[in-house]
Amino acid sequence: MLNLADNIYMKTFDKIIEKLEARIDLLNEKRIEDDEFRLPKAKITLLGQFSLLANPKISAQLNIPATMDVDAKIEADYAIKKTFIEILKEEGLEYDEDSGLIWIPPGSKFDTLHESPILLVTAISPLYGILSKAIKAKEKNRILVRDAIGVLGEELINLVVKFGGDIDYFLKD
Repeated sequence: MLNLADNIYMKTFDKIIEKLEARIDLLNEKRIEDDEFRLPKAKITLLGQFSLLANPKISAQLNIPATMDVDAKIEADYAIKKTFIEILKEEGLEYDEDSGLIWIPPGSKFDTLHESPILLVTAISPLYGILSKAIKAKEKNRILVRDAIGVLGEELINLVVKFGGDIDYFLKD
């Protein structure tokens, strides 16, 4: 089993969150100095490949192709969104502006990765993240989905079938 500390994506994620929290605090301090309200709590939901790579359990069990793109749904003031994107660039990553196009399966579950008074970060659970790939990007993710079936089993198979996916496509040689 992969140790959480050995997962480079988790280390990078932790660094991003630490920087973002610090910069939101600075933004709020400036707003208070200017007699403005503090920024509302931000919510970032990781989607796509990065959500799988940042999950220590699933990334230890599957060979997930590396990516520099970060897919995320950002519900935050523009200043926080801009700051998050800047921090990603500092860490050698890039926010995917097409993140809003990612299909989130109905009934998806989300894991809380970080929560504080100013920031909530969640990630689509691996089961639903892989289901999204199986249904909407099967050609690009055939091997990943096949391997995930070995880890997630019947539950993934049933969901792929439920949402109209071709399970045989992933199981054939």
